[in-house]
Amino acid sequence: MKFPTGHGFQVPLIFFFSFFRLHWIPLFFFLTFSTPIMDEPTPNLDDTAITKDVPITTDTTTTNDQMDLDLNKESSQSIEQQEAERSLAALESLPDIEEKLSIDNTNYELLVRRIDACKVADLPDALEIAREAMHDVYPLTEQLWLDWIEDVKKNATTEQGEIQLRRLYQEAEQDYLSIPIWTSYVDFIRNKFDQAWDKIEDKNDSDLEEIVNTTREDLLRAVRATAYHVEKSHVIWNAYADFETKLMEHYKSPERFAKLKQIYLDRLGVLHIVIFSFFGYSL
Repeated sequence: MKFPTGHGFQVPLIFFFSFFRLHWIPLFFFLTFSTPIMDEPTPNLDDTAITKDVPITTDTTTTNDQMDLDLNKESSQSIEQQEAERSLAALESLPDIEEKLSIDNTNYELLVRRIDACKVADLPDALEIAREAMHDVYPLTEQLWLDWIEDVKKNATTEQGEIQLRRLYQEAEQDYLSIPIWTSYVDFIRNKFDQAWDKIEDKNDSDLEEIVNTTREDLLRAVRATAYHVEKSHVIWNAYADFETKLMEHYKSPERFAKLKQIYLDRLGVLHIVIFSFFGYSL
């Protein structure tokens, strides 16, 4: 069999492409479009539920405030619990202290411990007895006097309370010279006067004049008792000078001015640590 000359490969090529078109192209499309498409993963219903339960945003301010409130509450409860435990411990220690003092009522340490225990246990009547018992044997320390005075001062609004407070100041004075105790006394006298001054509208009232004279005597008593305390006598004297200055500024009489001037001149005759700055104090 002879093939046409000049185009020896034309017929086989035509035959090849015809075969490819008829068989391979359909096969290509079959393989391409018949490949299974991977489905997207189905969301887990449990995960979705969890996501819905969790808020997207959180109010950190509210959370922090709540935490602070919880901490403060726990701290307050802790402090109250500690105080209750201390009070109970102090109460339980008293029988043993009393038993030992019944053998030796001059034991200084036990006397102080009894005062402390009565105070922590909040036994005011027993505390008063314990203080009196110790003062019968020993002079009290400055701090013991101040604690006792401050407790009694709470009831000094009544006549009986003021009498008791003044008695304590007198007894403390007999133990030794203490500027803090005298300062407490002066503060008490000045506060009492200021309350009366504000209450009485008529400053020429005879009752007010009597209060002025009584206050002056109380303050001068403190000034005389502390005059030669070189380091701190000025603390007491300044309170007295303020009192007289207040009267002079209100009444504005030549007699009161002359009286205040004399008070300063008398003070110059007493040695004290701030004497070099004395002239800049008031006048």
